[in-house]
Amino acid sequence: MTSTQYSTATIATTVYSTIYSTTTSTSPIHFLQRPYDYNNRTGSFTLNQYEELSRPPPANGIPIEMEHVCLYYDYFVFTAEASQEIKGHYEASKSVDFYVMTLSQLESFWNLLCGNNARSSSISVVASSFDLDWIAPNSGQYVFLFATHRSYGEYVTIYFSAYAYSTSVEKSTATNTLPSTSTTQIPVALVSTLTSTNTSTTSLGNRLLAPIAIILAVIALFVIIITWKRPRSAALGKEKITR
Repeated sequence: MTSTQYSTATIATTVYSTIYSTTTSTSPIHFLQRPYDYNNRTGSFTLNQYEELSRPPPANGIPIEMEHVCLYYDYFVFTAEASQEIKGHYEASKSVDFYVMTLSQLESFWNLLCGNNARSSSISVVASSFDLDWIAPNSGQYVFLFATHRSYGEYVTIYFSAYAYSTSVEKSTATNTLPSTSTTQIPVALVSTLTSTNTSTTSLGNRLLAPIAIILAVIALFVIIITWKRPRSAALGKEKITR
């Protein structure tokens, strides 16, 4: 008789996955230089620095030089890392010029006549309010400059705040074990116990048959001899009596 056995094996498969998480943090910018009347709590300040321009004497020839203010301005100096994002906002009581520039561009601004044509800066805006979103191209020191050529410059109040955004990417590895079960059929030839028992009994009977046959033959021969001798003895007896 053939029997089929089933073998079951459980295999554990471990799956590894990498998870990236992005964290963004903000912090106020630390200014290396700022307007002297800047209020840390409210972010307000005024344009207190200015440039004067000499006017030519009157047409009547009187040699009197007259000075007038041609530029009101003030600025912030800060440090930024390459690819660092800077966000900010300002509100002004009047329209002002706003620039984001390097220190070398600030020096060029000072050397210009009343700061004219200062358009080479990274950002140049003329507005009473503005939302700043700027990424530093390189690591170094930069300038937020506010200015106006208008006569009301000394009366302009500005509210300004700026923050540095930094993004970090964290990497973590997660593991997950997934069990899987597989079944294999293995055919195995097995001899039945009943068949084995019958085979053993038949073999034992075959071994005992010859001795039994011999014993039966001897008994039969003995019976034949006895039977043959009894009639002969009776005949001899009758013969003696007759004589």
